[in-house]
Amino acid sequence: MINKELETYLERRINEATVILSFRILLENVINNGAKSTLTKTQIEEEFNRQNYKYGISTFRSDYVLRQSGNDKNAISQHKDQFFIKPNFIQGMNTPDFREVANLIDQHWDKLSQEQHRFMNNIEAQLEKTLGIKKDFIEKMLLKVETRKKGQCFEVTSFSILKVYLQNRGFELNRYSTVYSNDGGIDFTAQNAVYQVTTKLDKRKFKEDLNKVPLKHRIFVFRELSANFDKKVFDNELILDYLSPTELIDYLNYLSEREPAERNLNKIIENILSEFKREYYVSK
Repeated sequence: MINKELETYLERRINEATVILSFRILLENVINNGAKSTLTKTQIEEEFNRQNYKYGISTFRSDYVLRQSGNDKNAISQHKDQFFIKPNFIQGMNTPDFREVANLIDQHWDKLSQEQHRFMNNIEAQLEKTLGIKKDFIEKMLLKVETRKKGQCFEVTSFSILKVYLQNRGFELNRYSTVYSNDGGIDFTAQNAVYQVTTKLDKRKFKEDLNKVPLKHRIFVFRELSANFDKKVFDNELILDYLSPTELIDYLNYLSEREPAERNLNKIIENILSEFKREYYVSK
């Protein structure tokens, strides 16, 4: 039997790699040492960094466990330098129940890992396709495809198109963070401006992004605008430009028609692949 609070927690958080791996490590400790067992941050970090490749994530950061503590909806808590699973999340459970939960998490992430590898293999396979198929693939990645992280494909693909388009004109566009990372509102960086990217730009998101990176010129990149969004707000001294799918598709069309077209589209796909490797921290 799985505790109801734990069941709810798993439903909400099982797809969040950094959260669920931290929990899985503490759960294994419970299986081996009992319900009251604890681990230090250092002990969690050591085990996290042995298993992180299974979850497609980078090395341990202390906030992976710290930000979970103190929230009633989260299963992890802390006392001094010791971390543990809250008693109310495992009350009524025994060792076989704990193993059932551990197996559920492992099977779920084995499946997700296989899906990620198939996804990456499909991207790489596009390099061998015809020019028209490559262009259609890039356009679908930009406009239609979604991963478990909403907006991930749009951000990665818009960056890849813009990077090649600008590179061919002697400018460099960079992307250092990943989707949903704490990037301070900077998604891409260029020589004199930052790019702020979102799938759906509404009034609230616009104001939030405008307040980030004070006094810095920026370019907004979006897949769609909310129904009540007024483009007049783009008339702001900090905003250099804004890019919708129309402009991004125009750039893609240009690159697919301009020689060397094959090289241009291959560069876009290679950038998409490279960025997803960073997103998933694929371990070779």
